[in-house]
Amino acid sequence: MLTNNSENISNSLNKDKKDLISACHAVFTSAQGNNMLELLKKQYLMQPVRDPNKSDAHACIREGENNLIRFFMQSIELHNQLARLSVQENSK
Repeated sequence: MLTNNSENISNSLNKDKKDLISACHAVFTSAQGNNMLELLKKQYLMQPVRDPNKSDAHACIREGENNLIRFFMQSIELHNQLARLSVQENSK
């Protein structure tokens, strides 16, 4: 049962957000999903956002791409944090 910190975090998330976080964790922690996430990081996060030969709109689009990948990564971490907190609090 979730209590204290994990309950507060969990309660601050609506059902759709929780479902999305769980789905990201399930997809990107599999072997193929982890490989895909590493490829996305290499293809997008490790590349410059701003290209002097492109418009400012292009930089905004690139930042949006990066934000989506960062969301995937943050979702995995949040899922793991909630799981750790739940285990710690249940063992008390």
